[in-house]
Amino acid sequence: MIVYRPNGADSVHPIIHRAMTFVDTAAVEESGLGAYYDDPHGGYITKGDNNPYTDQPNLRISGIGVIEPVKKEWIVGKALVAVPLIGYLPLHLVEFAVVVIVVILIHDFVLARRKEKEE
Repeated sequence: MIVYRPNGADSVHPIIHRAMTFVDTAAVEESGLGAYYDDPHGGYITKGDNNPYTDQPNLRISGIGVIEPVKKEWIVGKALVAVPLIGYLPLHLVEFAVVVIVVILIHDFVLARRKEKEE
C-alpha cells in the first residue's frame, strides 16, 4: 500500500491504495482487468481494495482529471500495518460518538447501582 498525491497535486488529500504493478511503456493493456490507456510517463498502477477497477484510467478527480500512473516522486508514504475497518470511522463518526456516549451512560448507571447495593 502506498500513499500518494494523485497526479502530483497538492490541492487534494493523498490517497492510500495498493500498488498493483509498475509500468514504463507508452501504452499498457492490463490482462484480466480490461483497462487500456496511454501512459504518459510510467509509474505505479494502483487500486483500492474495495474498488472493482484500477485507478488508472478509471478514477477521475474534479479539478485534476483522470489519474495518471503514480510517479515515484508523488509517493508520500507507505503503509506499514493495516487496521481492519478503521477507514469506516471517519465515515460514521456521529454513529460512533453515539455508541461511545451510550456505553459511558450504561457504565455510569451500572456503577451507580453497585454503589447503592453496597450502602
